[in-house]
Amino acid sequence: MKQNLAALPIAEPAAQSFGMQIESKHQTKRGGTAVVPRVGASLIIVCAGLGTLLESFNAKAQPNYLVPLPQDGIVIGLNNSGQVLYDGGLLTGNVYTPFPAGFTTGPEGNGNSPPPPSILSDSGVVAGNTAAGHLAIYSGGTVTDLGLPSWSQNATPTAINASGQIVGVTSDFTAYGFLYSGGVFNPIHSAQLTDIPPPPLPTAINDSGQLALSGFSSNSPCRGFFITGAALTDLGSVCPSAINASGQVIGTWFPSDSITHASIWANGTLTVLAEPAPYTYSYGDAINKDGQIVGRMGNAQSQVPFFYNGVMTDINSLVSASDPLKSSVTISSVITLNDSRLLLVLSTVPVVGSPTAYLLQAPWLDVAPGPLTFANQAIGTTSQPQMLTLTNSGTAPLPLDSISLAAGTADFSQTNECPQSLAAGANCAVSVTFTPSAVEIKNAVLNVVTDGATIAVPLSGMTPIIITLSADPTSPSVGHPFTITWAATPASSCQSSGGTAGDGWTATTASGSVSVTEGAAGTYTYTMTCGAGGMSTAQSLKVEVANLPALPAPPASGGGGALDLTSLLLLVGLLALNWRTKPSIPLRRSILRH
Repeated sequence: MKQNLAALPIAEPAAQSFGMQIESKHQTKRGGTAVVPRVGASLIIVCAGLGTLLESFNAKAQPNYLVPLPQDGIVIGLNNSGQVLYDGGLLTGNVYTPFPAGFTTGPEGNGNSPPPPSILSDSGVVAGNTAAGHLAIYSGGTVTDLGLPSWSQNATPTAINASGQIVGVTSDFTAYGFLYSGGVFNPIHSAQLTDIPPPPLPTAINDSGQLALSGFSSNSPCRGFFITGAALTDLGSVCPSAINASGQVIGTWFPSDSITHASIWANGTLTVLAEPAPYTYSYGDAINKDGQIVGRMGNAQSQVPFFYNGVMTDINSLVSASDPLKSSVTISSVITLNDSRLLLVLSTVPVVGSPTAYLLQAPWLDVAPGPLTFANQAIGTTSQPQMLTLTNSGTAPLPLDSISLAAGTADFSQTNECPQSLAAGANCAVSVTFTPSAVEIKNAVLNVVTDGATIAVPLSGMTPIIITLSADPTSPSVGHPFTITWAATPASSCQSSGGTAGDGWTATTASGSVSVTEGAAGTYTYTMTCGAGGMSTAQSLKVEVANLPALPAPPASGGGGALDLTSLLLLVGLLALNWRTKPSIPLRRSILRH
């Protein structure tokens, strides 16, 4: 069921983060009443109207406002009930309850390491450890010691499901995975895992008891597995991070040590997510029941958190333009999301303290099929339209403030008939076309703004470089020149290669012709490589060069009164002399007899 910020009892903690003390059982880990540090008068003035803004959420389907959380330690997780897990306690509504002494939770997420363990169930049960290292759970103020597996002196939980099943790791000497179910510790192993030293470890479990495991092998920096019942599936070079109710596994695909992409595995198919420009890598960290994802994407210069709803969008773009915190807060990382698309995020440019945690409602708008690509479109021609479908997956009307192309994208155009308010469950289509004006790879963005939050849909188009090559004559002879003519897409930069040294095959322009002469018979390859707009292509021409035809053999001498060649030449010479001097007829007859 859809849950917006108005339905969450978080207005009071939000106010508390800005210096308003709340009298309750709110305590720090050290005991006593917690007083959140007060801030300067200027910040109080900036945020004086925050309560009014929070109240106005009741009239909005998409608030998209940052709501600061109390600073009571390190934030670890969020469940579908809206509870926030800290390293030292649990925030339920506006009440923070510290854990009893001796109970500790797992490692936190910091945006630069794998996501935190899913050790908070939807019913508020927290998996952790006692001071003695035993596996334990916290529920309703009570800690229950679950003991240890028979093969280890420690057991660290990594995830818990609604049935109370817990997965985790032991690490006396070598890390091993376990499944705690029905009061019994079960080692996670399989004959298929014997070639993976050390064995893969469980990272997630869903309410159906399906498991995701992550490890590595000698052939891959990461190797994942999916377990359902007694069946184990090798996911290949994937590090799984989380698994949802449908058995979709989100993780990071490692085709090599230096390449990483967020990916989804489901029903035997691995789908690799496409990062928007200028980002070149990504990590998938968490997934909810409907397949929305959060993680990190970046390049050599920077890294940002993303929300995926068919496209990967920098979470900073999802903060409403009218949020008074937008100009002063930069979201550096996302910890997780729940089924209501509520995001738990951290800021490195905080309003209060360092770092500061916030809740942010992500839009209920989904995009399909995702990024659009237009390939091999000739200059000056318009592509067939590609359709982008926008769907309101929530239970309330969704405002569509605007749909537009970002500046500098003249080669793309869009049309749509989307309404200003999209009804719950409804969808509308946006038609996009590409008309390239030059040879290059074009990247653009279609911005869809919903209630002040911007979803960026990547667009890309490419104009191919076309090269033609021909020879005349097509079958030249050794030592005889022939002509090679070429033509490439205008504005291309070209370079010839092939043939033999000094044969005349030299070309650097986009079109032209040259005379080529080869000194020996054979098959010759002439190549033209052209580039433009960040693209390059090559075209080759093969030419058969033949030897000169042989002269006919002279006729055989003697026999039949035939003249040999020498006699014939002598005769012709004498006849010529005869006709020039015009001798008497008897003399001519005498010559002819001989």
